[in-house]
Amino acid sequence: MKTLNRLRRRIHQNFDHYSVVLERKLSQTPNFDDNVVNGISAIVVNFNTLHLTKLMLFTLVEHLSSDIDRIIIIDNGSKDGSYEFLSKLAAQSKGIKLSVPPKRLRHHGSGLRWGIDTLYKSREQGKSKYYLICDSDIIFLRSDLIQDIKYQMEKTNAGLAGEIQHDVGEPYVHPSCMLIAAKAYHNPQVWPFLVHGAPALKLQQSMRQVSIKIEDFPVRSNEYIIHRGRGTITGIQKFAPKHAHATVINSAHFHGNVNGELIWEQTEAKYETILNEDNEDKAIEYLIQRFK
Repeated sequence: MKTLNRLRRRIHQNFDHYSVVLERKLSQTPNFDDNVVNGISAIVVNFNTLHLTKLMLFTLVEHLSSDIDRIIIIDNGSKDGSYEFLSKLAAQSKGIKLSVPPKRLRHHGSGLRWGIDTLYKSREQGKSKYYLICDSDIIFLRSDLIQDIKYQMEKTNAGLAGEIQHDVGEPYVHPSCMLIAAKAYHNPQVWPFLVHGAPALKLQQSMRQVSIKIEDFPVRSNEYIIHRGRGTITGIQKFAPKHAHATVINSAHFHGNVNGELIWEQTEAKYETILNEDNEDKAIEYLIQRFK
C-alpha cells in the first residue's frame, strides 16, 4: 500500500508540474504593477480540518486583524462540515472569502496556487502586496508578527521570509507560516506552489536562481506561532482513506518546541466554547466582530 501511495503521489506531482507549464503558455495573467498594490491577504488551505482551521482563525483575528486585509480559505472538498461552516462564514463576512478549486487541484500546493491566482486575477488584485501563507494547524501567539516580518523583508529587500529549515536537503522555508511579496511570487521566472511534499521548494529554488532574497525569520523559534504538524492526516484517514497520504503516521511534532503541546492545549481551552460544534453561530459572530 505504501509503495502504491508513493507512486500515486509521484503521478500527482508530475501531472501538476506539467499542467503549470501548459497553463503558463496559454494563460493571460495580468501584469503585476507594484505601484498600485497594498495590503496583505492570508491564504490557507483546509481539508477536513474544521476544528484546527477554526482555532487558527480565532488566533489570527485576535492578533493580526489590524494587519490583514482579507482571508482566503481554499477548501479541498472537505466532508467534515468544513464547507458548510466556511460557506456560512464567508457569506456573512466582507473580508473572509471561500474558494473551492476543481478536483484536479485539490492538494495543498495546488490549492495555495489556486487561491492566490483566483485573488490575483480578480478585481481585488490591486489590494494585495503580500501573501501570508498559513497552514490550518498553526496558532498565532503574537500581535507583532506582521510588523516584524515586514520590517525584516523591507530592510533586506527580501521577496520571501519565514523560518528556514534543512529537512529537504537544502535551505527551505516551510509554508506553515511565511510572508511572500506578491511582486516576487508573480515574477514570470518564479515557479508557483506545486503538488509536492515540499510545495514551496521549487518556488524557493527558482527565487534563488533569479537572485530574489529569502530571509530567515524566526516565526517558530520566537513563538510568533506554534505549528502542530500533521494536522491534515486525521481528516484524511477518517474521510479520505484512499488518499495518497492516508498511510502517513499522524503524530503532532510542534517542530520540536518543548512547550508547544502545552501552549496548544491552553489555546484550545481559551476558545473551548466557540470551538464546540454546537456553537457555530457564536464562532461566526466572534470572527466577524473581530475581522470586519
